[in-house]
Amino acid sequence: MSPTGDDDRQRQQERDARRRAEVERLVYIRLVQQTNRRLEMLMKTMDQVLEEVYVQRGQIESLAALTSGIKEKLNAAINSAGAITPSQQAQIDKVFDELEKNRAAIVKAINANDDDPSNDEKPAESPKAPALTPTSISVASSKNPSDDGERVTFTASLNGGSGMTGTVVFYADDKVIGETTPDSTGVVAIGVNPPAGEHDITASYSGDAVYAPSESAEFTQVVNAAVEQPAAPAEPAPTEDRLPPVAIDTQPAAVDENQGAG
Repeated sequence: MSPTGDDDRQRQQERDARRRAEVERLVYIRLVQQTNRRLEMLMKTMDQVLEEVYVQRGQIESLAALTSGIKEKLNAAINSAGAITPSQQAQIDKVFDELEKNRAAIVKAINANDDDPSNDEKPAESPKAPALTPTSISVASSKNPSDDGERVTFTASLNGGSGMTGTVVFYADDKVIGETTPDSTGVVAIGVNPPAGEHDITASYSGDAVYAPSESAEFTQVVNAAVEQPAAPAEPAPTEDRLPPVAIDTQPAAVDENQGAG
């Protein structure tokens, strides 16, 4: 194989490696964000479950405790804060009468709750990450070939679902030329002024919490070099004004025969 072919293959391998590294970076950032969100949701769910369990158990135990001497303590606290009206005292007495009346049922509920094996602590199951929806991305040019200095629009279209978030990155010869987010239809576009020559154009999608990342196929954008216009012919140098030519009579003059006689 010729050295030129080896160089082209090496450059292609280097471009592929850089693209993979960029896609892996974007995917890693997205996974970290997804993991943090899932951990927050898991912790919130665990907090809610534990709160419900302890609130229910605490209510039962508190009710039982209220029936054992707390009436006097509560009354002492109320009296130390100031006198209460007879109607307020009647309400307090009514509450404690209800507690005393239901004391047996409260104690029975506590014992049943302690004996229930389902209340034993169990290790929490790790939540399974949902499978990401596959996606694909394609990129097209508004004009190919184009002319040097002419603005070209590259449009990337995402397929696989609706409401995609994340980031779309455009590359020309493995260099980032634009980065933006797709609209509600999964379409995103950038405008550039590529220099003369042939350029390998691709686009990649980072993915989000629902959709998987993807990378487009490569296509070549051809930019024609500007054509040099031939120089205009030089104008002739101006000439000096000349007098009109003078007619010269080349015929000899006639001789008068009478001249010289005498």
